Formats: sequence, C-alpha cells, structure tokens
Amino acid sequence: MKDATQAQNEFTWKKNFKTTSNTACTQTNSSRIPGFAKMSARGRVQALVNKGLLSQEEAAHLINSGALPLDQADKFIENCIGGFTLPLGIATNFIVDNEEIFIPMAVEESSVIAAASYGAKLARSGGGFFSEPTQTITTCQIQFSASPYVNVVQLFHESVKEKILKLASLCHPKLVERGGGVKDVELRILSKPGYYVIHIHVDTCEAMGANIVNSIAEEVGTHLPNLLPCSTSRHKSKV
Repeated sequence: MKDATQAQNEFTWKKNFKTTSNTACTQTNSSRIPGFAKMSARGRVQALVNKGLLSQEEAAHLINSGALPLDQADKFIENCIGGFTLPLGIATNFIVDNEEIFIPMAVEESSVIAAASYGAKLARSGGGFFSEPTQTITTCQIQFSASPYVNVVQLFHESVKEKILKLASLCHPKLVERGGGVKDVELRILSKPGYYVIHIHVDTCEAMGANIVNSIAEEVGTHLPNLLPCSTSRHKSKV
C-alpha cells in the first residue's frame, strides 16, 4: 500500500522519465551520466536532481527511504539511490520438524500471509511440515584439450586429481572451515577426440555458490596447463 506522498512521488518520477525518453537525447536529458557508478548514493541522487528528474523534496525522500541506511544499502548493489520498505507480517500455525515456529514474511500483496497461515493450520493435523537436509553441491566445469597421444585419464588419476583438490580448496579456506569446500573432482571424456571436461563439485554451505565455483574454476583453469600437458581457452600447457 502506498500513501499519498509516495504515490505522488512515483507519478512524478515516471512522468519525468517519460518526458525525457520522448524528447531528443541532448546533453541535458540524456540517460547517460558520466561517472554515475563511481558516485556516492547521495551524489547519484543529486545528479538526478541536476538532470531535473527529481525535486529536492523527492531527493530527500529517497535518501531517507527504507529501514536500511543509505550508505549501507550502497554496499549491496550498483548505482544505489535509495531503499524500498515492504510490510512485515507473521505467519502463524507452523510446525516444522516437530517445532512450533512463527515465520516472518515481508510481502506487498494481501492474502499471502493469511493463506500460508491457513495452510499451516490444515497441516497441523498431520504433524506439520518435515524437512530433510541435502548437501548444497554446486558444480563448475573446466574444458580443455590435449594431444591424443597423451594418456590424460591415467595422468588425472595418478596425480592431477589430488593436486586440483588441494588447489581448489585453497581458494576459499573460510568455506572449508565451515564444513564446505571441494568434495570431489571428476574427469569427463568428450566425444571429440582430445577434448575433456573437469567437474569440480563444491559444497557451498549457505551460499548460492555461483561466485564461489566461478572463482575456483578460474583459479584451477589458470594452473591446469602446469599440471597436465593441455590447453584451455585462455592458457596453453607449460608441461
């Protein structure tokens, strides 16, 4: 739900941008602001004021919007100019793994929390909800090529696999301390002669894992030609 001030601000914001987009791109109304990404959040808001896209009153509202301080919000995303607050409610009636719990939910649509609470009420007759933890394994791949005369499979199992395990584990020592990290390394032979893919399976714990496995793949891919007579897309073997 929006109050009158928020609705007016949103209308003015959309109107200003619509006006800008429907006119010729001059230096004044161009959507390009040099150095915008390097500005502070307050600096970006002022840049939009200077463009005529925001009034000083609207700028003040943006700078003070949301429960998260603007300087802290600026550390989470790019080109931050403010925050956005959602209503916070509590879903009731939940039993999860034999434990009575309340679930906080930040939503903007009516009936969502009511429906969740009602569903949980129905589930109570069967003992509620039950969970079964699984490993959060994320896999990255490194493709490489080698001479058909090189016994890649033998070299991989004799020494390269263990070296990759050690190298990959060093990429995120804190993850290893939390019980995660590299769990296995596999070699897959492609149908095209001389082409292979290394799969590195990583337990990313609480993290989604994309950045973690990407950094591991980059590191291992850089050093792979030093461990095995092969070439990756960026590096050639020095073995």
